Amino acid sequence: MLILFIICLSLGTNALPAPNKLHKITKGLCDKEDELAKISCMSVREHEQIWGGMLKYQSAYPLNSVLIKQAVEHIAREELRKALNLPPPHPWGHYNSTEPSDAELASAPTIEAYFDLKEPRLLSHSLDNTYFFEHNFPPAIEFLDRRVPVIRTIFNCRFSKVRPLDSAGVTDKKTIDRMVDEFSNIGTVSNRVKERLFDFQCVFNNL
Repeated sequence: MLILFIICLSLGTNALPAPNKLHKITKGLCDKEDELAKISCMSVREHEQIWGGMLKYQSAYPLNSVLIKQAVEHIAREELRKALNLPPPHPWGHYNSTEPSDAELASAPTIEAYFDLKEPRLLSHSLDNTYFFEHNFPPAIEFLDRRVPVIRTIFNCRFSKVRPLDSAGVTDKKTIDRMVDEFSNIGTVSNRVKERLFDFQCVFNNL
């Protein structure tokens, strides 16, 4: 019953966009719509493997419906930093919702220091995540990289359009600002991936 409830809830929150938004969404997916459409739903075994065989399907499914979406967001963070020639995301700390002041941003001594101030802060990627520990994410990310590699392809495409990959390093703070703005629009990708991996009809066919 829990799985039925979550499936119905997902259907309600993933309604199709209005027709006038379809072109914008397709562009945001870097013309990889066909590849995303070919993604099949997760099998019972895949749900259990993400948890190292510690959870059976009935327990793993509702957790994975949250974990997978957050893992896609984590991949986006990795690709954002990679596009800016910066190190991987820092280890988790406690969530801090305080926005940096103009003075702090102006006095940032390096581009990396500036990005650390501007980097999107997500509660789901902090020690205050009420669902998961940081060590729960690598298995989910490894699964997505193996099963849905197009996720990184799309993020790489989107970020490289804001900052071309052949440019020689990040030279100004405005580039950082544009990249952070682009990150704020990743919901289209994470929602589409979740729709496919947890497809209503496919899930029922595999029960």
